[in-house]
Amino acid sequence: MRITGVKPGVSIIKVTHDAVGDFNNGSASGTYANAIDPVNTGLVIVSVDGNDEANIETNIEQTEYDTIYYASKINGEEQDNQYAEYTFQPSADEELSVRVHDPLHNTVWGEAWTSYDANADGSYSVKLKEGRNIVEVTAGNSAVYHAVNARGVQVNIENKTNPDQPFKIGDTVKLSFEDLSQPIQKMAGIYNPGFPGTCWIQYETGKGRMLQSEGVQYDVIIKNDIEFVLTQPGDLKLVNGQMHAGHLGSKLGTHRNIPASGMLPNLNASGGSNSPLFSTLPDIVLHVDDDREEQELYKMTHAQLHSLEVSIGAVKKMWNPVASDWEALNGNRNMADRWTYAGIGALKVQPVTVNDDVTLSARYFPEDDFGSFTEIPDVTMGSEKTLLDTTQRGKAIYGNHRDAKRSLKDIRRPIPFAWKTNPVQVIRV
Repeated sequence: MRITGVKPGVSIIKVTHDAVGDFNNGSASGTYANAIDPVNTGLVIVSVDGNDEANIETNIEQTEYDTIYYASKINGEEQDNQYAEYTFQPSADEELSVRVHDPLHNTVWGEAWTSYDANADGSYSVKLKEGRNIVEVTAGNSAVYHAVNARGVQVNIENKTNPDQPFKIGDTVKLSFEDLSQPIQKMAGIYNPGFPGTCWIQYETGKGRMLQSEGVQYDVIIKNDIEFVLTQPGDLKLVNGQMHAGHLGSKLGTHRNIPASGMLPNLNASGGSNSPLFSTLPDIVLHVDDDREEQELYKMTHAQLHSLEVSIGAVKKMWNPVASDWEALNGNRNMADRWTYAGIGALKVQPVTVNDDVTLSARYFPEDDFGSFTEIPDVTMGSEKTLLDTTQRGKAIYGNHRDAKRSLKDIRRPIPFAWKTNPVQVIRV
């Protein structure tokens, strides 16, 4: 497309397309595409003979690949605020003013402006409606424009452990989104997004824990489930939600300079040099009930051993305490409720935990002296540790100490080893 300025001023070019197809003698051959969704109407903002004597910088970080998403529905329920709020801090040599025009797929240019006052720190917080909003920043006789895309999404929040029930500690949350858009589109010879499996959704918790969906290639807009376990009571806020989208091929922006002859496939495609993080997803708040008994149970699960290899001399046994429910977990724990030994070499263990953010400790006591605990130092995940010399006949190592909460009565039998995280989470295997 070639644009020629005719007279000074600002013009807006809307870009759409009708349904397209490959027709043969009036019959569709099977290759066709729908017309553009009006909300995706493209915009080209042209300023003829404009000036920037005021040195305006919008400092808007959104690009054509970014979308600011807001929660239009949560679990099918429409929300009150049908807009995205975006804050930016422009600068100029003269006094600034900011206004935003509604998207042009359902308004007429020039008839839907909203002006905004600056915040105390000089930033501006604007409300963006669904579609491509036009942000105007003026200072003196200068004006700068920036198109910012906003889109409403449906947020689905599911309690997988106890469906349709309030969240409690230990419950598994499944979070997913509908109506997303792929940040980088597949364009033959230029962009190949998501290979291999580099497209996903990610969030952070208030404490910096990273949560993300499974990496996929082209279908992150429909395969974006994030699952995680609730570990603390109160309000859990998920923030800094973004779409991760890696790509192979040319640097972003290459599609603006495709020659008339087209571009051949890039058989030596490498990763793009840009940041792979795009768009902004809405903050999400989950309330977790303060159920003390469930909290104690979860503490045990959080510190659960993934596997424990125990060897006495040449005899080795691998325990896998991980199970999908408490009954099965107890069954695994009860597989070996006592190790006795008689001069057959040292007793060694090699523990591996489910979570990588725990520290381990272990203690044991003789069979005939239940209260005589001995701490075993320097037990580390994945490393073999000699617990004790087994030449003393008739003694055993026990777990499930009597200081366990009585409410955990489903753990019925004494089982070797007491593993403890730092500082309070306890698991006995």
